[in-house]
Amino acid sequence: MKKPYACKLEGGYIFPVELRSECIREALQFVPRNGDIGVVTYPRSGTTWIQQIVLRLLRHDDFSGSWNELALKSPCLELQGTQGILESFTPVFYKTHIPYHPSRFNPNSKYIWVLRNPRDVCVSSYCLYSDLHKLPWRKRYSFEAYTEHFCSGNVYYGGYWEHLRSWWQVKDEPNVLMLVYEKMKRNPKGTIIAIGEFLGENAAELVKDEQLLDALIKCTSVKATRREANANFVRSLLRFNKLDISLTKELLRPRRAVWKIFGGEVSFVRKGVVGDWKNHFTPQVEEVFNQWIQKQEDHEDVMALFE
Repeated sequence: MKKPYACKLEGGYIFPVELRSECIREALQFVPRNGDIGVVTYPRSGTTWIQQIVLRLLRHDDFSGSWNELALKSPCLELQGTQGILESFTPVFYKTHIPYHPSRFNPNSKYIWVLRNPRDVCVSSYCLYSDLHKLPWRKRYSFEAYTEHFCSGNVYYGGYWEHLRSWWQVKDEPNVLMLVYEKMKRNPKGTIIAIGEFLGENAAELVKDEQLLDALIKCTSVKATRREANANFVRSLLRFNKLDISLTKELLRPRRAVWKIFGGEVSFVRKGVVGDWKNHFTPQVEEVFNQWIQKQEDHEDVMALFE
């Protein structure tokens, strides 16, 4: 099967072509320092939501919630690289979608790992990539065709199950907090408390304040996160700066043209609804997905988490 969309291969993983190769290589070699904090997820699993919560807890008086500030204070390793990040804040709080590897794991740093039902992950990723396919160098796919790519692991960052299993092997380590998206939605208060206690120190004290907790729940809701992220995602990602994103000469073009293609917005954060896959799966797609899930030896333990 052909590789999906416009992509590049680095370190055995599939990445969007817009990412700079040097940034990807830096990310693949990055080992966090003692005390650094990472949110590690398969794409479209609630990453931005977790970033909002953690930044509110870490920098309570120094974070407005804006998308640009989130990108600065919680950079994506493979998008922005690691040069300069280590000097920016202490501890460093970053995000990455790169799977676990023991050579990159520091038992004295902290990792927040979020899982989400693969059906909803598939729908969410397809909807985002459908927006991005407005770019002239990206090929459009039907949902049925994308599902085949997804189930074969022929998508950005590789297969869902391979990514999950990579982090599953360290889920019980004391420096790893495993969260399930569906449970986060049911109990946002408990989620914020768990994150605060995991981060420790000032964050652990903040979550003891009931009034502050209520405020955190409101300002870090999916609705609030979506409003800010969607309004500013394209502006921050596709700013007219040739150093922002490295494209081939054929693809490099004025960012103002890209602005016109998008009309200024991309639904980077979507509904955040549990079970939205039911609104998109045809009987044929559901059958393909069910067969794919049943083939996984560990599917019962994993899928039970999302109930």
